[in-house]
Amino acid sequence: MRAREKAAGSASADEPVFRRIVWAPKILDVPGQPAGPAAERDPLKVLERFDAQIPTDKIDGDILSKFIEFLFQYLAQTAPKRALKPLSDGKLEVYLAYHGADEDYAGALVEALRESPVKIQLPAAGSDAETRRYNDDLLMKCDAVTLCWANASEVWVRSEADKLKDWETLGRKQQFAYRSLIAGPPPAPHKRAQFMRILFQDGQFDKVLDLVEKGSPTPELLAELASLSAGPGP
Repeated sequence: MRAREKAAGSASADEPVFRRIVWAPKILDVPGQPAGPAAERDPLKVLERFDAQIPTDKIDGDILSKFIEFLFQYLAQTAPKRALKPLSDGKLEVYLAYHGADEDYAGALVEALRESPVKIQLPAAGSDAETRRYNDDLLMKCDAVTLCWANASEVWVRSEADKLKDWETLGRKQQFAYRSLIAGPPPAPHKRAQFMRILFQDGQFDKVLDLVEKGSPTPELLAELASLSAGPGP
């Protein structure tokens, strides 16, 4: 009840938002339970037996391992974004992750963003241990990250996206200012907007730019990314 009251009153912009998360498994594993299929419970009705539900409640009825996965995803998605702190030249450092097959498109992105509020940092080429350490350190230090998807395989993109879900495992002390994906040509089945919303629904990206049918990137096409870098207005 106290958690509900605190969540219901957590609407002030001056304090962190408080949300109540309830785990009410549909199948209750009770020691000594008779063999056979267990009766399935309604998580909402389970909550009603103890307290009233409020609109901001997050209620999960899956098994414990799935609930823990849901909890970590929710915390990662709702963690407060860090304040944007530009460099001395007024630009944010953005790590541009790309596959070797997309080197030309990545170069076009760098050129299109040259006059924007970001300073693109390119990973070093190579796959040896020294190069990986350098790139991991660079990603750790950059303010934000943008993933480029043109000719690279879907498997590569999804694998790289998964790495961005948990910024702490990358050795960072702060969350990324933003994580974005730029999808460029050529077209592919899962590059369509409706599929990308499904592929990357677990909080890997704060913004996805669909440039698949747009040809070469231009400052105008990337204006939305530049506005993310600029942060909120006064």
